[in-house]
Amino acid sequence: MGGDDEDGVDAASSLMIMTLGAEKGAEVVVTSDNADAVEAIAALIEKDLDA
Repeated sequence: MGGDDEDGVDAASSLMIMTLGAEKGAEVVVTSDNADAVEAIAALIEKDLDA
């Protein structure tokens, strides 16, 4: 995804994450002040949720 804030979405909403349209193999950057939240979101993104 792009390097500017215009490409970002609020990861607190799984629906917003899905709107990214990232396909398998795409690079997604997740940032937060809460490291546990970043790890949880990264784990979900790594799964093949469309299977």
